[in-house]
Amino acid sequence: MPDNWNLKGTDDGVSYLESEDRTNGMYVKCIELQEPKGTARAFAEYIQNTHEASFRSLRDADWQVVNKRDTEDRLLHRSALDMLDRKASYRVLSLVACDVRGAIQLTLHDYLCENYESVKDCFAKIESSIARVDAIR
Repeated sequence: MPDNWNLKGTDDGVSYLESEDRTNGMYVKCIELQEPKGTARAFAEYIQNTHEASFRSLRDADWQVVNKRDTEDRLLHRSALDMLDRKASYRVLSLVACDVRGAIQLTLHDYLCENYESVKDCFAKIESSIARVDAIR
């Protein structure tokens, strides 16, 4: 986490962190399925499609998908959905890392995104830090 971000609350298994200047925030959510999806990609798509639909349903908002990407590594499927409401200067980047049963979703908010091109990489360090840690048994 960036040094100047602080935990602001935890509710129903979702934690919220915010930068000191309150221009950026992040929700962290863990999702565990009782029955696994057929593929990790299908699980990630389900989470991202639900996320996108919830933002598009907001009144007086004009959300556009700026970037969407998926990658596979040995242990995880990674998905990123980058959305922007230019009129509101508001950016939301949903990051999902999952296997077929469990996922972590980080939803990064830039509440003052006046120029997307100048800030498009500002959450890259957080995105690259997502890793799977297997518990030692």
